[in-house]
Formats: sequence, structure tokens, C-alpha cells
Amino acid sequence: MGDGIYLCTGIYFFKSAVILDNRRNEPNLKLINIEQVEIEKIDWLLYPFIPFGKVTIVQGDPGEGKTTRHLNEADYILFD
Repeated sequence: MGDGIYLCTGIYFFKSAVILDNRRNEPNLKLINIEQVEIEKIDWLLYPFIPFGKVTIVQGDPGEGKTTRHLNEADYILFD
């Protein structure tokens, strides 16, 4: 297999070094003070849990009904 190590999982790693660019790709972020944040009115899809038009994370153990809950909400929003 030439220039590397073959693992029993079928993955082949090369021994040759990969040259990485030492410059950091820093994100273009801007630090602002909390006093500069504007207050906005929030419309609620399901008060006070799901704001309309915002990102919402739903977490829970398997089998707790997260998918069923959201399918019921989608049905209510789309068909009622």
C-alpha cells in the first residue's frame, strides 16, 4: 500500500505531512455592547416557547414526542 498505514476498518492514512497555511481564518465578527442592542417586538407562534420567524431548538430524549409535537403544530398552521 505504499506510503501509509492500512487499518482493518478500510481507512488508508498517508504518512506524508500535510502542509497547512499558518494564517488564521478568523471570522468577521463585531463585538457590540448590550446597550447597542435594539429592543424588538416578538410575535409568538406558541407563547412563550416558539417565537415566530426565529430559530428554536427543541431537545429531549428519544421517544418524548418531539417529532409528533412539531407535526401537530405544522398541521395546525398549514391546514386550520
